[in-house]
Amino acid sequence: MLDLKTRLFILLLLLFRISVAQEVVQYTYGLSKFALPAENTDRLITRASQNLLLNGNQLYIIPEGTGRIYRLDYQHSLQPVRIDSTIYFGSTFGSQSFFYKDTLYSFGGYGYWHINGQLRVYVPQKGEWELEPLNKEVPFLKNEFPSLVWMDERNGKLWLANSNYYREGIKRNGGPPNVMGDSVFFLNLKSKEISAVGLLNDLTKETSRKISVRHLVNSPWGQLTCNKVGPIIYLLDFECNQQLTLSQAKAKEIMRIIPSNGLLHFKDSTLIIQSFDNWLRGDFKSGDSVRLTRTDFTPTNPIYEDFKSQKISANQSISYLNLLVSFLTGCAFAGLVLYLGIIRPQSNRKRCQDKLVIAFSEKEREVIGFIAMNSTNEVGTTVDQINQLLGVTKKNVEIQKKQRSDMFLTINEKWNRVSDKILIDKKRLNHDKRSYEYLITPDQLNKIQSMGLI
Repeated sequence: MLDLKTRLFILLLLLFRISVAQEVVQYTYGLSKFALPAENTDRLITRASQNLLLNGNQLYIIPEGTGRIYRLDYQHSLQPVRIDSTIYFGSTFGSQSFFYKDTLYSFGGYGYWHINGQLRVYVPQKGEWELEPLNKEVPFLKNEFPSLVWMDERNGKLWLANSNYYREGIKRNGGPPNVMGDSVFFLNLKSKEISAVGLLNDLTKETSRKISVRHLVNSPWGQLTCNKVGPIIYLLDFECNQQLTLSQAKAKEIMRIIPSNGLLHFKDSTLIIQSFDNWLRGDFKSGDSVRLTRTDFTPTNPIYEDFKSQKISANQSISYLNLLVSFLTGCAFAGLVLYLGIIRPQSNRKRCQDKLVIAFSEKEREVIGFIAMNSTNEVGTTVDQINQLLGVTKKNVEIQKKQRSDMFLTINEKWNRVSDKILIDKKRLNHDKRSYEYLITPDQLNKIQSMGLI
């Protein structure tokens, strides 16, 4: 017989489990849908992919880009019932919907030629969405890459990376309007503030942008993504800044039992894998489950390079030492103290901050340096020369194009943090309007030279 304290503890644990919300992910997103009420329903809404959220014992259905919310009590009813009164739609395609403390939120999304970084909260008493003011806006959109996003309910943080700066209304002189950022942020849902914590590690960035990699499901420890080639399952623990890999045996077991129309979600630390066909028939209990713990994953590399760890540099340590030495030598060396203790440290800190903000990789610096050298001589850099620098001359045309695009998007996004102009521009060749050459304008050349980047 259990004593009173033990029974109370078990009751509280059960209540806690019920209150934790979980996203439900379609393995083949948009393949299957619940039939929505036909009354006053636009054709676009009935055809839109559906985001599914489990909160307590209820299932919420949110058609993509609409702001509409349907609730289906999967324990008693099979009919979705609309609970909102949203009138306008079309501005939140690719947004991230999630529950936090039983409150429904929506973040980011695309619509009307704009990617936003807004946080919206659903107010049940009004049946409407309201905007939550943030300290800044980070444009976010789920895209063809597995969007790096994870809701940490325990700490009240929405982690995100691969932000998108899509500026369709701005002329780019032939350059791409879409820039994918590589900064990592988190949104504190208690203070409603967004903070940048670092830059994506090159290995994480390379892994997340492979064609064969997709978002799998969010777990209690971080985001799970999978590479169908292998198969390999990754855990992205943003809070601990670790990318981990699931044991091969477990990864194969999971990938083997996922049906093409499979639904995945976590219940505590158990991964539940079910079929959408069963859900449509009202069978919410059939399916497979795989017990997982964080110890099943092996750390491989950090997710991001932490800004804080980079700010303490050798130059700053030397500058503090110089200040101490200068102070001890006395007023006779006032001029030297002024130079070593104030002017030089500030200059070093500014250069370190510029490098921290930009943080170009070795390959990016090589590309920038080559284009800068040609631009100094008033010569454009050809597509073939860029392919040779990137080592893709023997790849097919589509791979070459993607590698070039990814490289220039990353460089220009980093440069955009210290300048309102793009660094590497392109223009059509006079003799062949189908081809481009790349260049850096004189004013940007002067700037990167003054910053010591080339």
